[in-house]
Parts: sequence; structure tokens; C-alpha cells
Amino acid sequence: MEIIRLDHSDPATPAPCPVPPAVLCLGNFDGVHTGHAALLSEALKIKRKLTPQQKSIVAGALTFSPPPYEVLLASPPPRITDTEEKAALIEAAGMDRLYIVNFEDVRDMTPGRFVSEILKNKCGCLHAVCGYNFRFGIGGCGGADTLCREFEGCVSVLDPVTHNGIAVSSTAVRHAVMSGDMESAAAMLGRPYSLSAPVVRGSAVGSRLGFPTINQEFTAGRLVPKTGVYISACIIDKTRRPAVTDIGVRPTFGGQDELRCETHIIGYDGELYGRTVKTEFYKYLRPEQKFDSPAGLAAAVRADIGAALEYFEKADIF
Repeated sequence: MEIIRLDHSDPATPAPCPVPPAVLCLGNFDGVHTGHAALLSEALKIKRKLTPQQKSIVAGALTFSPPPYEVLLASPPPRITDTEEKAALIEAAGMDRLYIVNFEDVRDMTPGRFVSEILKNKCGCLHAVCGYNFRFGIGGCGGADTLCREFEGCVSVLDPVTHNGIAVSSTAVRHAVMSGDMESAAAMLGRPYSLSAPVVRGSAVGSRLGFPTINQEFTAGRLVPKTGVYISACIIDKTRRPAVTDIGVRPTFGGQDELRCETHIIGYDGELYGRTVKTEFYKYLRPEQKFDSPAGLAAAVRADIGAALEYFEKADIF
């Protein structure tokens, strides 16, 4: 997949010239959830239909960086995925091209100017695909009806994908993750919620208890699950390994100021310091607790490991 940044302050990756015609999905794509997947799938269907007439047509997506909510809101919500993760997921969905637009460059554009300058001239869009609630242009005054006029009907507007009777959205995914409802989050994302981060050195408390752990830190602005213990898995060298993860402040050992993600990978004793590991969250097990002794914590960890192994045996994930 080709990634093209439309950024007035960074001319390093100019738009191709001439611009090939495109079926273009529009959105923020935070999390690239099942609602977004429906848009991307629709774009591929339309591309296949138009290919006999437009041999060079591409299917692509257009998103914004920074996300509009980070610019417009005083207290923006956390990101579900960073730009790199978002791009990888969009590529995996089969897109040929991803346009990343600097939101600061277009926030004050009228809808008509955005369509003309960005969608048509720079992206070659001849058919737009968007969700029912997509907004664009200054003050969010443009929407699906605007696109229908500007593209003379060459627009696909999709109804919401639902889960348990509610529309799948980035907001709904955030709520599920922050509530510890990883099953609902996975259903809406189409995959487990995950954290990809470098392994950093910790205090080796887990090793002294007989359960060595890897420590990962959350980057600023990233979505953090509810504190507690989770059934999880770690992807190491393309292999998924069962694990249990604690998100918290280690209250048994005096606590700390910042939340940490501490994971015991069951049956694994390899060296991972400095490597980036993907940790997937499957199920919330229990709150983080302050135990009276290290022995009490060790007993709880053994029970957590047993629960994780039982869960994965029933789920047949490995």
C-alpha cells in the first residue's frame, strides 16, 4: 500500500501526478473497527465494478493527522491506534493507497473547497464511501448529503454496523476498553484490543516471586484499559503465547505514580528487553489488589495463570 501525506508543512511525499482515479473511503479510522471494515470492503466492491471502465482505478482511504478531535476538543479522548497501526490495518484490509491529511491544513476549508482541492484534485476521487455520520469542512458543516451533490450521486453512504443493539464506533470501543469489557471491544474491533510497545526494565519483582514479567509503558494519549488483571497473549516472533497481564501501580510493593503494563508470558523465559512486543487483551479477571504478603500475591498469580489456560483451552485460540 502506498502512503501519501498531504501536508503543507512536509512536502517530502507529494501527491502523484497524474493522480489515478480512486474509490475513496473517508473517516478518522481510529481503531479501524468493524464499521470501518465495512467501508473498506465496500470500496473494494466498487473498485471491482468500475475496473472494466477505469483500468487504473485504486481503492483507498483518507484520514487525518492529527485526528480532528485532538485539535477541536479541550479534553480529547485517547487514541485507540496510532498512525502506524492504523495504516497497517488499512493495508491488511486490501487498500491500495492511504492519504493522510494534515487536519490543521483543512480545518477551515468549506466543504466544497475540500471536495474540489483535496478529494478530487489531490486524491483523484471519483466515488466516495463514508459512514452515515461522517462530517467534514469548517465547523463540520459538510456531510454525506454534501458529498452526494459534489459527486453527483457517486457516493456510498453506509448505515452503522451494530453490536448488541448499539452502533459500533470509536467512542463505543473506548468505553468498552476503559470498562474492562474486552469481549465487547474485540467484537467491535474484529480482533482483540492490543498494545504494541517496547519492553522496558522493571524491578524484577515478578522474577523473585517465580513469575518473570515483561514491562511495557503506555505512550501519552493512548487508550489505557481499566486497571486490573487480564487474560492476555503476547505475539513474539509471529507466535502467539498465552499470558496474564496486570495494569496498575503495584500496590503490594508500595505503589508507583504511573500505570504500567506488566505481563507474565506463560511458559516463556526468553530475553525481550528492548524489543517491541504486541500484547493482546482477552478478558478482565479481577481488580488489582494490595496483598498482605508476597506469598499472597504469588498465590493469586497462580490462580490467574490457571484461569488463563482454562480460557484459552475452551476458546481454542492456540
